[in-house]
Amino acid sequence: MPGYSTKKRGWGLGLTLTKRIVENYHNGKIFVKSSNPTEGTVFRILLPGKDYLLDAEEADLLISGKTASA
Repeated sequence: MPGYSTKKRGWGLGLTLTKRIVENYHNGKIFVKSSNPTEGTVFRILLPGKDYLLDAEEADLLISGKTASA
């Protein structure tokens, strides 16, 4: 059904825009890593030229500027 959303606000266009930016502007790929109705969905974004992958916790630390504790 066009325009269907389970959200109370918005249309959920964030993923559509993310996919367009990742694929068209960065030559990358976006994949569904896991999806669970009670826990949500996890996506993996691969960008060319990167020789490493970050898991979600590592990415959050990088974004926040914090370091992982040993």
